[in-house]
Amino acid sequence: MISHARPSHAPRAWAPPPVDQWEGGGHVLHHRRDWSFRTLEEARRELEPWLGAHRFAIVDTSGDAFMVTRDVPTLHDEVVSCLACEAEDVAIARLAEAWDGLRELRGRAVVRTTTVACVEGRWVDLGIGLAVPPTATPGWTSALRDRVMAQRIWPELWQL
Repeated sequence: MISHARPSHAPRAWAPPPVDQWEGGGHVLHHRRDWSFRTLEEARRELEPWLGAHRFAIVDTSGDAFMVTRDVPTLHDEVVSCLACEAEDVAIARLAEAWDGLRELRGRAVVRTTTVACVEGRWVDLGIGLAVPPTATPGWTSALRDRVMAQRIWPELWQL
């Protein structure tokens, strides 16, 4: 992700101004010149208001801090949008695509988080975001649940 990042000047409403930023792999790396901290606790206090589910901070050994943010919608966001537009077939297709991609990686993944996996020494963005139970997804109907279960997509979600 970071090794393929390129400078970005596109304004992002959620970026703390003034900020230098780079984009790549569906993420944006932010850095401000005043983000240099003596301790991790100091960095945590300063950056905490900017952090969230899809936004986290990295502090290097010299104390310089960087914020990494997803720059693309999560799978959950995509499914919710499809359901809001009554496009269930598109939602199911996107769930199936993400599930197939994750199944393919599982045998080779060394480390997996909710959004990325280290596959054969290379970090791969899975584009899945946080796993959210379908019952917590607006517009999720029992008919849609039955269609997804019939295709054996995301069976782990039904264990929640």
